[in-house]
Amino acid sequence: WFWIDFITIFPFEKLGCLSSLRVIRIFRLLRVVRLARVMKLASRWHSRLGVSYAWVSIAKCFVATSFAVHWITCIWGALAVEGRTQHEGTWLTAYADRIGEEEHSLTTLDIYTIAMYFCSATLTSV
Repeated sequence: WFWIDFITIFPFEKLGCLSSLRVIRIFRLLRVVRLARVMKLASRWHSRLGVSYAWVSIAKCFVATSFAVHWITCIWGALAVEGRTQHEGTWLTAYADRIGEEEHSLTTLDIYTIAMYFCSATLTSV
């Protein structure tokens, strides 16, 4: 799996080695196959450690919710950044105005944190 991981993270497009990113995208899809191995590993740990099915279900729910919040956060933050580059008003513009800061002074981590708070509060309260 090392070579697949290496090919997917190495910045070939910056070096100009590959004009088409299709090959890299295919390798990135191959990384998803590794998730099947993780599921087999989890079932092996479950049988060896003797963890109850209730704890396994709770852990699966927590992991699934964490992934959902992360992906929704990334989409929500990307929408704000895209609107910012097009000089349109977004939720990020409203937030920066409310706290009295420049919109461009917010870092990527700030945007991710704010978006994660909003998405997790929305996902868990609805």
